[in-house]
Amino acid sequence: MKTWIKAFLMFLIFVLASIVWLIGIIFADFKFFILGGAILGFLGIYIYKNREDLKTVRTDNGDVVEDERNEFISEKAGNTTYEIIIFSMVSMGVAILTLRDIYPQHDIIAYTLLLVAIISFITNKIAKFYYKKKYN
Repeated sequence: MKTWIKAFLMFLIFVLASIVWLIGIIFADFKFFILGGAILGFLGIYIYKNREDLKTVRTDNGDVVEDERNEFISEKAGNTTYEIIIFSMVSMGVAILTLRDIYPQHDIIAYTLLLVAIISFITNKIAKFYYKKKYN
């Protein structure tokens, strides 16, 4: 079997095992939690044993050429993704807070989402300030 097919199958197994593991956490079902954790553990062992073979998929046989355009595109894509995630977290937090009269048990989720969004926003701004000052 080709290496990229193995890598894709491992990715699919990882996604499915993560979903099973999260279902176990969300529904407090210990069997799903253990099953997902066991699959992820076995997948980790398989990846560790075949890491040299899998590196060829990631590095494109060592012929990787980086230039400033790729760096710029990656930075812009990362910033856009970060902004969308922060916006989503704040929106979900505010939406849950507006429903606190109906679902008072979910207040802690809303406060956690908002707190994580604020902390990650502050951390991002500090890191940007630090690296701009360091490299300019």
